[in-house]
Amino acid sequence: MRNNKAYKKIEIPDNYSGVLLGKQKTDWIFGANSPLTGKTLLESGKWQDYSSRHEIQVYNTGYSDAYDTSLCTSYATTDAIEHLYNINAELANISFKASKWFKDNDYLPQNKLEISERLAGANSGMTTKGTYLWKVANANRNLGIIPQSKLPLADNFEDNIDPDLISKELYDLGKESQEYVNINWNWVIGDTKEALKRSPLVATVKYADGEGILKPEGRHNHAILVVAEEDDYYIIDDSYWRQYKKYHKDYVDNFMEIRLTFNKHIDMDIQKFLKDNDKKFVRNSNTGSFGRILQNKLFVANTADRATLMLLDDKVRDGGVQITNAEWEQLPREDF
Repeated sequence: MRNNKAYKKIEIPDNYSGVLLGKQKTDWIFGANSPLTGKTLLESGKWQDYSSRHEIQVYNTGYSDAYDTSLCTSYATTDAIEHLYNINAELANISFKASKWFKDNDYLPQNKLEISERLAGANSGMTTKGTYLWKVANANRNLGIIPQSKLPLADNFEDNIDPDLISKELYDLGKESQEYVNINWNWVIGDTKEALKRSPLVATVKYADGEGILKPEGRHNHAILVVAEEDDYYIIDDSYWRQYKKYHKDYVDNFMEIRLTFNKHIDMDIQKFLKDNDKKFVRNSNTGSFGRILQNKLFVANTADRATLMLLDDKVRDGGVQITNAEWEQLPREDF
């Protein structure tokens, strides 16, 4: 649903900050250390038609209790997830069982995904200065997603970012969503036009508004979603009043690709799998986690050491096995 009407504006202060800049050494980069493989979903790379309802990151705008949530990182990331769900639904990549579960649990008003920004925002170290993109992406990966209708914005900033004010029932619902879809991500360095065939791209800019091609100078302070690329500018989907804007390519950075994997709910013969793969190394194809089958269970290697991860990757490639997260979750597990 496109929305480019003129809205009543509020002033965005010069010291506004919705995103903290930085990456972790262990983060995945597409084409470098990421186990995620490329799959074209949209040859044109133009994602506008797959948008869900345009949402604004200001609570109760136009009223005396309005406040800016500073959740641009979460709005950009959940927007990417929504776009990806919507195109996968069109391409019939989602099973009937999964589609029914999402519909029955109110994720799909008007048959498009609508998920809460607050879940990841409250679980990513959010402050009035924002948070890191990777923290929000990891929160979505680790906690799953919950419908917008079940977790709307709180009526003040502090409550909105308090993870303890989200009920156990909602956390459980997010966990249940992972039985149907898993979320992963990696940074994109280089060919954004090719990456846009796989996913709209979360990115950062210096906030600006207006017609034409924007070239705002200064430190990046705002997260947005890149939904198309032209010769010298990107079309971005913003979480303020004007949904679509044009930013010159030199003024957009820190590109992140989101990946959805829809589980097929394969029922494993667990004992046969453990016997057939005894002493083999295993990788979770959805999350990238590694483990080894020993003593009739999966021993999970919880490590962020890049050298260790590279060795584990070699072991899997040399006679190991890859399984989906749905299969991984069925195995008896223990940490090394």
